[in-house]
Amino acid sequence: MRTSTCRNSANRFGETLKAMHMVQVWKIAPGKGAKDWDLFRKNGCVGLGWLADSDYRNFGTEEELLAALEAKHGKGTPGASAGSAKMIWRFVHEIRPQHVVVANEGYNRVVGIGVIAGEYQPPNSAKNPIRRDTTTHRHHVRRVNWLITDPVDLPGKRFFVQATLWPLGSDKLNRIRHAYVAKYPQLKATLDQVLVGYQAGVSGSLPEEVLDPLTLVEGAVRRVTVNAYERNPAARQKCISAHGTTCCICEFSFGAVYGPEAEGYIQVHHVRPLSEVGEEYVVDPVEDLRPVCPNCHAVLHLGGESRSINEVKQLLIEQRQGRKGRTKRCT
Repeated sequence: MRTSTCRNSANRFGETLKAMHMVQVWKIAPGKGAKDWDLFRKNGCVGLGWLADSDYRNFGTEEELLAALEAKHGKGTPGASAGSAKMIWRFVHEIRPQHVVVANEGYNRVVGIGVIAGEYQPPNSAKNPIRRDTTTHRHHVRRVNWLITDPVDLPGKRFFVQATLWPLGSDKLNRIRHAYVAKYPQLKATLDQVLVGYQAGVSGSLPEEVLDPLTLVEGAVRRVTVNAYERNPAARQKCISAHGTTCCICEFSFGAVYGPEAEGYIQVHHVRPLSEVGEEYVVDPVEDLRPVCPNCHAVLHLGGESRSINEVKQLLIEQRQGRKGRTKRCT
């Protein structure tokens, strides 16, 4: 009975972690048969091809987009539908930086998973990485940090809908995750971070935690309840590859304590506080980031301060040795 209770508790713990914060995920087909996948993967983007000579931002509503599509292709043609207009609108206005994108080939294959890393770029934008490419007509792009580029096949007849762009629900995300973990066990931590978007504590994530992937350029502030900084799971993954998933302060490991369901869960701390950075800088994941457990992470920022890792280590040593009082802050 006790064993069963413990097992049920462990299962509930794993499900709780997964349910805490699901990120928004979109499936986007990189052309028929994933024709443009290699181009998008190499250039860090994903694109659409409707209205090749236009800037999607010039259309104020889906109705305006539909009118332009009908003028271009003819009313009632496959390329001039309300569905096409909706996909364009979503591509520009509903997909946001830090959302996850799943690139599919046909109905049952995923070819890559990444994170949106920038706003919409029209075909003639200097920031558009494929604006001069002549092999594709899909020159309306969003920058993407492709974190997983290995393919996986999914069971069933039609896992994905035929639409080029479509939101994915939690059931499909779990099935994609399970298929990847079964084929590529080494990707489990990355998949959990990207598809689950773990969150620290009941009240929300800590301001300094790396939650979602963008580019490795950091420092841009986004205004939420408090000032939070854009984060990068690509940087997080490189940090973990270098330093592991054991807390660098107290040596706590979620996997060792709670088992396989919690394996790979850890927060990432910026050694250099981004609140003190006056301009964007290129973060070095190995030098600038360290894995820390939520407790140690909280102490690093307790009281609005930014303590050093060495200082918190010293506090821990002090308490373990039974001494009271706080030592001089380490530098």
